[in-house]
Amino acid sequence: MSKLQAIKKAYSNEFSICKPDRNGWTYQGKKFCPDTDLFKNGISIEIKSVEREYNGSNIKWRPKSLNGLENNNGWIPIKNFNPKLKECFIKLKFDGDEFVALFVSHKNCFVDFDNQQYNLETVECFIPIVKPKSPLY
Repeated sequence: MSKLQAIKKAYSNEFSICKPDRNGWTYQGKKFCPDTDLFKNGISIEIKSVEREYNGSNIKWRPKSLNGLENNNGWIPIKNFNPKLKECFIKLKFDGDEFVALFVSHKNCFVDFDNQQYNLETVECFIPIVKPKSPLY
């Protein structure tokens, strides 16, 4: 799914009316109920106050389901894969189905814990596993 498809899905039939920006934000308008923090069709939203006004409003909002859209919740497109990365979670694409699992990077492919290999062509995106810092005490 692309970023634009995710935004369209979140706004559903209201996408063309609300005209959200590239990160899913739109300005306050008739579709927003400030008393309930809800979009008129019942979708829960997040609100952000901005300095620049548009049509007399300095309130932007978007569906809460788009939270993390700016960085895709930390997932990186496979085209930006770093071969030095040892372990990561990957999202595989199989005929429209999605599968996310922990894998080890090995010579331009990923190997799961059953030694099943997956080529980079089957991988949509990945997220590195960050080693946690040692405890202080």
